[in-house]
Amino acid sequence: MIIRRVTMDDLGEVVNLESAAFKMTKEQTRNDMVGRIENYPDTFLVAQEDGKVIGHIFGPTFNKRYIEDELYFENHPNQKDDRYQMVLSLAVLPKYRKQGVATKLIEAMTQEARKQNRQAISLTCL
Repeated sequence: MIIRRVTMDDLGEVVNLESAAFKMTKEQTRNDMVGRIENYPDTFLVAQEDGKVIGHIFGPTFNKRYIEDELYFENHPNQKDDRYQMVLSLAVLPKYRKQGVATKLIEAMTQEARKQNRQAISLTCL
């Protein structure tokens, strides 16, 4: 398994994973994911095995400590001076759960946040 930054080539697999995990329509999810990939590709990571996306974690940076509703509806580019890394989604395909994939995604996001000098990570969950 490798963990890497998302690319637009991952869009279809990310949409399928996200829409299934959070019970959203694929159309709605596709629009959200395009904006997220474009606006914060450095904090949108995918886990890949055998050429297939098996999980992802993503979120923008923000200057407030806690996640606010606007972050789900308005995609904005990460800013160098933002102090916090938000995590809006962490999802793993059912077949790959309980194998440490989510843990590795969180660790990778933590490393990215440290590299970008973020003060903390804020996670919300379903």
